[in-house]
Amino acid sequence: GYNYAPLLFGYNYAPLSIIFASGTFSMGSSTEKTPASLPIKMYCEAMNDTLHYATNERKYMIQKSKAALCPILRQHQHHNFTGTNEVCTFVSNASEPKVKFVIGGFQKGGTTSFKKMLNQHPMLHFPPHEQHFFDNDKHYKLGLDYYESKSCNGIGIDQMCGEKTPDYIFHSKAIDRVLAYNRDMKWILIAREPIARAFSQHRHYFRMGWTRKTSFDDAVLELRHRDYVTKGFYDDAVEYLLTRIDRNNLLFLVHEEFYYNGTINQNLLPVWKFLGVAPHSIEH
Repeated sequence: GYNYAPLLFGYNYAPLSIIFASGTFSMGSSTEKTPASLPIKMYCEAMNDTLHYATNERKYMIQKSKAALCPILRQHQHHNFTGTNEVCTFVSNASEPKVKFVIGGFQKGGTTSFKKMLNQHPMLHFPPHEQHFFDNDKHYKLGLDYYESKSCNGIGIDQMCGEKTPDYIFHSKAIDRVLAYNRDMKWILIAREPIARAFSQHRHYFRMGWTRKTSFDDAVLELRHRDYVTKGFYDDAVEYLLTRIDRNNLLFLVHEEFYYNGTINQNLLPVWKFLGVAPHSIEH
């Protein structure tokens, strides 16, 4: 009756997909349904009941199983859990994800100005600052309720919540976390001519005191600022995202075309359509 245990607290969590897909696993003489078949709260309650009546040996194995399951369920479903050696406590966060779209790239691509324009639409809401939730382990450990409260604080009735953190695109872990939170997240990326982008990044770093190199050429040669160059490798950054999302959920804009070819309000029309909101004239 213990055949499920090595899959749960072994060195590789990949076999969990087998358990979740199967719908059941064996625990002694009884069979419990997995989260694929039961609401997760009921699943944890069933685990707690089994733990209460278990022998010491089996109790230890169930404790280890729950310690392994809780963080995985927290990461891959719209629920929060707290796991201890004794219990797997359900914390309600089962509502539909509030953040619907993200400006996830690229740094120095004009994303700040773009966010300010979108924020003029009466049906859209942004937090005042970049969230850096999914690309920062310290922030991510604070939980999804924290993220939504920071991102959607003050949102109006019928408004759609979005956020801007252009570094997300450069971290596969951040992309995975975003999609674990909202599988249908809409992504907006703005690419800029790579040399102009790198030069803009250098000026920003110099203003912030992150480099003392006044010469752009010298700064590019600094090993610690190699991201001046690598953050312009758009194909490498986008390739992973495209393997993970429905391409209908990606809007890719080119900085030079959007800002300098035609009028801003004309160029915003496909953006409004992508987000599913009515066209709106903005000041720029």
